[in-house]
Amino acid sequence: MEKPTVFISYKRDKSDIVNKLEVKIGGRAEIKRDTKEIGAWESITTFMKSIRTQDFAILVISDNYLKSVACMYEVIQLMKEDDWLSKTMIMLADDINILGTKEQLVYIKYWNDEYNNVSELIKSLPPETVSSQSEELKKISRIKDEIGLFLHIISDRNIPADDVYEQINLRLDKYVVLPKEDNAEETVKLGRDAIALLVTVCNASGILRISTSLESYSILIDCNNFVDCSSLDNRTIARWKEALKKLETYGLIETDDNVLYRVTQSGYNASDDLEKQIGTEKVRCNNCHYHGASDKKNKCPICNCEIGGREEIILDAIRKDSTVTRKQLSELLSCSEQTVLNVLNSLSEKGIIERVSSNRSASWKIK
Repeated sequence: MEKPTVFISYKRDKSDIVNKLEVKIGGRAEIKRDTKEIGAWESITTFMKSIRTQDFAILVISDNYLKSVACMYEVIQLMKEDDWLSKTMIMLADDINILGTKEQLVYIKYWNDEYNNVSELIKSLPPETVSSQSEELKKISRIKDEIGLFLHIISDRNIPADDVYEQINLRLDKYVVLPKEDNAEETVKLGRDAIALLVTVCNASGILRISTSLESYSILIDCNNFVDCSSLDNRTIARWKEALKKLETYGLIETDDNVLYRVTQSGYNASDDLEKQIGTEKVRCNNCHYHGASDKKNKCPICNCEIGGREEIILDAIRKDSTVTRKQLSELLSCSEQTVLNVLNSLSEKGIIERVSSNRSASWKIK
């Protein structure tokens, strides 16, 4: 029978506890710990984020653990999961006491002071020299904001003491590992929106950015709007937030701040597999913004829209009224003005239309 996976999160000065723990539960679980999983020159951050995808997490809490960016970053990643408490087991080292309010406030103050100190130091240096350090500050900010809640939650748990290893083994014995679906079946569950977003960003720089304001919500890829809608269009916003969540849940993209997302190696692999399934013909869809392979030259495999469909509608509208506005076109196509602008720019770049201005007005001309 397949064994459950157990991620052990700890500070290296407590390796003796973890070594003993590994011996005690090694026969019942597949252990995931830094000394075994991180190869030479491999990403430590990628390993830390994998805590979310394991069946269980064991946190060996010590004084140094609660003051470590790396350890607390693993905690923050774990807490992103809705069911994180149901799969988390806590061990307390001898040098830690977090049951009282005063003891918890010590660590809350520590992270507030740490954030202020690093923030002031970064402000004293030229911005272009500390971009990576600014990303680290964002981690510290998240820890500062979550440390109080984390300490409150674990202080409310009935944490075993003398029989902790026995209790962990009992928990593991009760766990049944369900058969895992193959990668192809998993990617189908992503849905059309998530697939379109993944393949498009993989065919670009591999980086997408979320931009929000009082007026709009946008997903940008290489400074171009992939999604652009009014902040009042909550249905569309919820739709694309769900697509992002799916990609992150499957480990296809990753983020530290929920603003800037990067494609993971798994994401690139999944994108390649999807394009092989779809076909080899390259298309660019103005409807769902998909940019990738298709088994039909003039049809989008994601939304089934005829490629160029919007271009023909806009050209027909220009033929009827050369002064037609973007707002009128957006109403005609039932899309945003930004999408209309993207299509108009595409037609201009192809040399199909041009903008003609006069002293009184401006109009479109089909070449």
